[in-house]
Amino acid sequence: GTFDWLDMFLETHPEYTELSDRSILAWAESSGLAKPKGAAPRTSNDKPEMGFGISALDDWSIRRVLQALAPVQSRHFVVMEVKASLVKEERREL
Repeated sequence: GTFDWLDMFLETHPEYTELSDRSILAWAESSGLAKPKGAAPRTSNDKPEMGFGISALDDWSIRRVLQALAPVQSRHFVVMEVKASLVKEERREL
C-alpha cells in the first residue's frame, strides 16, 4: 500500500522527513509514552488512534503545531495523508 511505498522512499531518500499521523504516533511511542492498558490496538496507519491520555496528543493538536512549524524548517517533508488526499473537501485543508 501507500505506506509501504513511503517506507521504501524514505529508505532511499533519508533527507526527507515523514509528516503523518503514523509518524506522530511513532514519535510519541519512541519517546517512552505508553498507552494505558486496554487501549485499542493500531488499526490504521493513515488515521491511528492515539489514546495516551494526554489531550494535546489524543485530540491531534500536535498535528496542527507540526503543520505550522514545518514550513519554517530547512527540511524536505513528505506529508502522508492518504484519505485526505483522495477526498476533494479534505484535500483543500492540506
